[in-house]
Amino acid sequence: MSFDTIIAKTRQAIANDPAKAHVVFTAQGTLVGVTGVDIRTGAHSFKADEPRSMGALSGACSGQPAGAGRAGRRPGPARGSRS
Repeated sequence: MSFDTIIAKTRQAIANDPAKAHVVFTAQGTLVGVTGVDIRTGAHSFKADEPRSMGALSGACSGQPAGAGRAGRRPGPARGSRS
């Protein structure tokens, strides 16, 4: 079945009975340390944290382990700086 067909059938089902459009999403979050959060949404889980400059203790905000630097780059001089 194509996505177009799925969308059309969903639209028709909702038009026939708007109660069928009711959806509930849930998320559970647990504070880790000072600024980190472990989040679980059904079968998925992930971590969120502030940047280290804001007090984070891990690299969770970048998706990299602590010490990996932003976006997986190694820490080094700021762009545009002269070293």
